[in-house]
This record gives sequence, C-alpha cells and structure tokens, in this order.
Amino acid sequence: MSQMCPIYADVEQIRTDSDGNEHWNKTFGGSEWDWGRSVQQTADGGYIIAGETRSYGAGDYDVWLIKVGAEEVWPYSFEDPGIGTRLHIDTDNRTFRFIAPDGYNSGIVKADCMMVVDTRSGQFIFLWHGDSEISLFAFAVDREEDFCMAFARDRDTGQRYWLVDPPGIE
Repeated sequence: MSQMCPIYADVEQIRTDSDGNEHWNKTFGGSEWDWGRSVQQTADGGYIIAGETRSYGAGDYDVWLIKVGAEEVWPYSFEDPGIGTRLHIDTDNRTFRFIAPDGYNSGIVKADCMMVVDTRSGQFIFLWHGDSEISLFAFAVDREEDFCMAFARDRDTGQRYWLVDPPGIE
C-alpha cells in the first residue's frame, strides 16, 4: 500500500504494509511549490507519481513525473556481518534507519547532527542523534572500501547495539 500527500509544498510517499505499519517514506520536491496529483503502481512493483512542479523545468507549473522503485533505496547502507545490525544513511535528507537482529527498528529518523566531509579519497560521514526512543552515534567512510562503526541504544529498554562494518566486507 502506498499513500501520497503534499507536505510543505513537496510530495511525500509513504510505503506501508496492509496493517498500516510504515516501511519507508520519501519526500520529493524543491524550493518552490510541488504537487503530486496521482499515483499508480507499476509492473515492477514500484510507483509512478504524476503532478506539477514549480521547482523544476521552466518554473511555471510544469508537468512532473516521478518514478519510485519498489523497495526503499538508501545511498549508504552498512551491515555488521557478525551480528546483523544494519544502518542506512541518506545524507541528502539527513535521515537514517537503524535495524538490529532482535527486531529493533528505529524507523526513518531525522538526524540531530550529520556532517559530511568530502575528501579526495571519498566522503566521511559523522552522525549523531538522541531522542526519547534512540541514541545513535556513527562514523562512516564512503570510498572504494566502505567502513562504518556505530553505537545505538534503545532508550525504552536500555538495550545497546554495536555495528562494525569493516573495510572490504559487503
């Protein structure tokens, strides 16, 4: 199931299961007004959104088509091969999702602090977040051999999680 609604002049697509539990969401749009008017599921399991935009094109309510894949896509994904914890990071939207093997899932969370440093050898990503549900600190390197180290704590249960994704391990 997928829903679409305008938020602050952007389009937000939310993917849920049949019980209404959120699997992922994604916001589309720019600095001007953008609307999604219709959404249809495509044969590959993804979605196509038709609407109008003032952010792109000539800037005067142009036709806007957005193709969204079937599954959540994250620019950066890290997994601890020993225990199965996963961290997904989207630096463009300053969001992350932390998933532990015991079923803990942070959902998509807007990071309190995210810093991306571009270097000749790749990007360094520093991420920190703390709220009533999760505390998370992560350091990641995006280059030929990705690396990530993260620590998270479920504030409800006190459970602590580690993620170490060593270089060269996919």
